[in-house]
Amino acid sequence: MPTITLDKMVHGGKAMGRDPDGRVLFVLGGLPGERVRVAVDKPGTRATDALLKEVLKRSPDRVDGRCTEPTQCTFQHIRYDAQLRLKEEIVRDQMAQMGLEDVRVRPIIPSTTPWQYRIETILSPTKQGGLGYWSPQEKRVIPAVACHALHPALTAIVPQIDLTLPGLRKLTVRVGADEHLLLVFAIDEAEAPEIVLDIPVSAAIVMPDGVAASLLGDPYLVQRVKERHFRVSPGCFFHPNVAGATQLVDTVLDLAKLEGNEKVVEACSGVGMLTAFLAQEAAELHAIEKNAAAIDDAIANLHDADNVSLYEDWAEEALWALLPDADLLVLDTDQKGITEDMGNAILAYLPPKIIYSNGEIGKMAEDAAELAAAGYRLAALQPIDMLPQTHHIHTVTVWTHSKN
Repeated sequence: MPTITLDKMVHGGKAMGRDPDGRVLFVLGGLPGERVRVAVDKPGTRATDALLKEVLKRSPDRVDGRCTEPTQCTFQHIRYDAQLRLKEEIVRDQMAQMGLEDVRVRPIIPSTTPWQYRIETILSPTKQGGLGYWSPQEKRVIPAVACHALHPALTAIVPQIDLTLPGLRKLTVRVGADEHLLLVFAIDEAEAPEIVLDIPVSAAIVMPDGVAASLLGDPYLVQRVKERHFRVSPGCFFHPNVAGATQLVDTVLDLAKLEGNEKVVEACSGVGMLTAFLAQEAAELHAIEKNAAAIDDAIANLHDADNVSLYEDWAEEALWALLPDADLLVLDTDQKGITEDMGNAILAYLPPKIIYSNGEIGKMAEDAAELAAAGYRLAALQPIDMLPQTHHIHTVTVWTHSKN
């Protein structure tokens, strides 16, 4: 087993170092400056993952993790202030790799709740039966263990869930603002099975085509952001850190600097969380969402907004009709980021200002390079620590075009 010194933290939550032969090794659970002994996954390759076996020289930023198995909390071994510093460095590194080296990165917004914040967790079937979490170190699903990043209501309920359901792909467990619990079963079967539960929760099922159906109890949960309530149905996305969602809203509003006379187009609007607050400061808002269930939620969530138009459509299609006279385009995308077709619509009309919110730093950096090449100027880059104790980094960027 080689002994190496780790040089820096890289995108994906691993520390990078080189063995005596010059081979690049990526070590999950390591820290820059540490001397470690590792086992190499793929001998003979020039760059590969390595398994941390022993820390010979410990970083002052290392702490003892709270979770016995870091299936989700891949940064739990790092002091929280150091997590924030490393995430800022990773943002700069990712931008530099895309040729954007002179980028000013604002100080990352820390989480107000570094632990016990997650309102959602996803369990998968294990080979031995029962449910568990995917382990990035062991590269398999291991039986569920205590996770201290979970909301206390989830921490209490997860150990009680013991079932074997044929065709089950994953089980999502969510908690609402009133601490009501919802189990969402994603299955491969075409018909919903009968499920009997002896714990006080609601249950729903998501079919292979993405259609959700309520099985037991309430068909949705309610989340609260900035004293506003949002209905969230099974199969619809909501940020797993509600405190972080509040910080995201505040950041987007601050960077948008709306004056009340603008036409705003929002793509990937989901259940209408950002929509609700942007609409309060814009003249008109056009929100695009492809998920029919999310549109239904948004209709309920935006019942008091008379300046919002909702479009159940792919952003790649609807943007062509809505962008020509837009003052601001807001994108809050998933890890796929700005797709090629979305980019084509943006480049065809070059909206004067874009706010781009994304939780995948690698994809954001790729999209940033494309926007810069099209003549957009990066006016602000604000990281937010939406998922503390993990390597994930959420960013909000503001882009203006040189023609304006």
